[in-house]
Amino acid sequence: MTKTATKTLSFAIMIISWLLTLFIIIDVDFMGYRKLQEIAVFVLFSFLSIGIIGFIFNSSKLMLNQFACAAMLCIYLKSASNSALQLPEVNQSTHFSVAHINLSSVESGYEEFIEEIKSREIDIISFQEFKPDWAPILQSMLTEIFPFKVENVRIDLFGMSIYSKFPIDQKDTIIIDNKPFLEAKIDVDKSRKIHLSNPLILPSIDAQMDNTQEIQMVKTAEHISTQDGPKVVMGDFNMVYWSSRIRDFRNTTGLMNSRRDISQSVLSIPYDHIFYSKDLECTKFFDLVDDNGTRLGIQADFQFTENSQ
Repeated sequence: MTKTATKTLSFAIMIISWLLTLFIIIDVDFMGYRKLQEIAVFVLFSFLSIGIIGFIFNSSKLMLNQFACAAMLCIYLKSASNSALQLPEVNQSTHFSVAHINLSSVESGYEEFIEEIKSREIDIISFQEFKPDWAPILQSMLTEIFPFKVENVRIDLFGMSIYSKFPIDQKDTIIIDNKPFLEAKIDVDKSRKIHLSNPLILPSIDAQMDNTQEIQMVKTAEHISTQDGPKVVMGDFNMVYWSSRIRDFRNTTGLMNSRRDISQSVLSIPYDHIFYSKDLECTKFFDLVDDNGTRLGIQADFQFTENSQ
């Protein structure tokens, strides 16, 4: 390749890189944009790889350009995650742990899965895809540890349950655009309660489902905004946490993201999330992985802020 052709190729790569970066960062509401936004992590690593190639071939302009684009994407992704530079110090207030598991991800047998759950320090569990084959198993094997529960057994994706070691003061099934999710007011101690919700947001596969997803997100955010007191919202959102719709959801509800980064392989970007209100602090967040390396879901530990009531 001639020197002129090399310069032309490098210039084209730099222009395309900046266009991709700006297109991911700006907020445009159509499906193609969201698909590109979803692969932002892959684009970031592509920029880094091309920058390293520029370094190897002594192309300082290409290298600096790619690293600059990667840095902008890093800032963009970090702004959507938990913004704390370090986890809060554990205080003397009430602590509790929540987990979210989609039962379709369970590959081991019932007994192995139940033993896995029992071995974890979890106070409240949200289950999704809670179908008739799972209901009697969990009811019989988890009731001793989690005596309080609210359930909605269904044969479709919207079967859900919440199992708790703490008393459930109130419980309800919320219907958003004919899609249900559970809501529970849980007494984590004698003087403190939390509102817990576990919505399942449908994926944006085609134009119709994309419209359904938007309606779900907007109306779910409006409903959660009406609640008073500490809140935890966890479920399968079927979109990355830096998506424009998640950002809008958090802006409307005032909720924070418990996830600090993508702790699993970038080849399997998570679509399940745990959000919480500002009168809580997230002291720990991690993926639930069984002994076989199968990812079951996510877990987060919380404490009340020292000035919360």
